[in-house]
Amino acid sequence: MDDPKKTISPDNQTAQANDGTETPPSSPRIAMDPAITFDPRTVGGQTHVIASDAQAGKYFRMGQDEYRIAMLLDGKRGVDEIGKILASEGIHWSPEDIAELLSRFVTNKVASPVAAKPNHDAGEHDAGEPDPGKPGHQSESHPGSSPAGQPAGSPSNSPPKPTLGQRLPGLLSKTISQRIPLIACNGIAMRTAAAVGFIFSGTGILLWLVLVLSGMAVAASNRQPLFAEISKLFDPGMWMILLVVWIVAKVLHELGHAASASYHGVHVGKAGIMFFLLAPLAYVDVTDAWKLHSRLKRMQIAFSGVYIELAIASIAAWGWVWCRDESDGL
Repeated sequence: MDDPKKTISPDNQTAQANDGTETPPSSPRIAMDPAITFDPRTVGGQTHVIASDAQAGKYFRMGQDEYRIAMLLDGKRGVDEIGKILASEGIHWSPEDIAELLSRFVTNKVASPVAAKPNHDAGEHDAGEPDPGKPGHQSESHPGSSPAGQPAGSPSNSPPKPTLGQRLPGLLSKTISQRIPLIACNGIAMRTAAAVGFIFSGTGILLWLVLVLSGMAVAASNRQPLFAEISKLFDPGMWMILLVVWIVAKVLHELGHAASASYHGVHVGKAGIMFFLLAPLAYVDVTDAWKLHSRLKRMQIAFSGVYIELAIASIAAWGWVWCRDESDGL
């Protein structure tokens, strides 16, 4: 409950107390984006919370204290009030630390400042109105001042600006990695999983093991002629063919991630091109895989690209041996 002898206006402006003194400006009110969902996880005996923004495809990991603060951001509480609630629950955060966390929330666009509303409660005068019961109260607004006597141009309801140290990780990430989404991939992933999703089942994994192990055995038993064939790839006349094969392999690699994710019920985001240190790479957004509680399923989704490529390589090894045997028989 607020102290009735001391009133702080919700619009971050200086307000008059009952004894005629001025109270300091209140801290900005911040509200969490209602689209953000929270998923508690326990890993290695430690509990943390995954905050997900499905619309933006972003995920954030936070501790229990940060999660508690996020739950208090209803657009009505300031930093001081949040600090008092935390202290009553045995969570000791300084106002500076709380303000820094709120700034990070706003910077990452998971929370936003709440627009101020004028206080018209009974017994209070609107800013700029004369109050004959309080001498010295100005009845007019003067140039250079806001209606409540706040200097013009002073910040109101704006969160603290992030420091260079807070913005640096984001700037570096854009320099190192940049994504260009091209197509929505969820429909393609669902159709692919419906057609060949069995390869991610227990039976499919056993068949994959037989195929890969046999392909490795075939390659090892024909290593000399295989090395001779591989050396031909460095011929400039083969570069265009090699480029096409590489592109097809990368598309199938990413499709493996997408199909595996869809097979396990994970929504697949967009697919496109990612520049990592200026090198072009294909990518598909399967970050919703973090919602799976099964670690084995998450690992399978992460490994599915290589899973598909090894199967393709084994089929290619068998095809090469078969074609070589046919040519030797002619």
